[in-house]
Amino acid sequence: MANLHVRIDDRLIHGQIVTAWAKSLNIKRVIAIDDDIANNEMVQGIMLMGIPKDYRPQVVTLETAIKILSEQLDSKNILLITRFAKNLRTIKDYIKTAQEVNIGNCSKQSDSVYISKGIGVGQVLSFSQADVDVLDELHNEGIKVIFQQMPSDKVIDWPTLKQTLKAN
Repeated sequence: MANLHVRIDDRLIHGQIVTAWAKSLNIKRVIAIDDDIANNEMVQGIMLMGIPKDYRPQVVTLETAIKILSEQLDSKNILLITRFAKNLRTIKDYIKTAQEVNIGNCSKQSDSVYISKGIGVGQVLSFSQADVDVLDELHNEGIKVIFQQMPSDKVIDWPTLKQTLKAN
């Protein structure tokens, strides 16, 4: 059985993922979920250009992610990344074995209603009600939900982070 790590990061695959998280977690496969980028070969190519092939990086649609997660995962350590927490609702049943759901960068969305300031250096997190609801659900179902920008940063659990949320 694979060790699954889930990250919410609106930048998807970027330098921090490769230089810090993949190394820290000994990741063997990186899967980003984004329907728009998965269907745009040019943007996908740019995003994956600087990612070592050792990580077997992919940008897939939500539908493809469900197929991948429902099969026997062949890699020992997988990092699954999505832009927004609300995207996890569809795959919630497939990520119950995840080591954690780690909240990373969450920029303002059109439906953002909550913000959290001051978690990290210059860090502002924005959440929609749907984001908060799914994070609550995951936490209440016993899935570890944390905020940790970099592996060396202090871990902040979801209940503590949620207390910092203010209406937008």
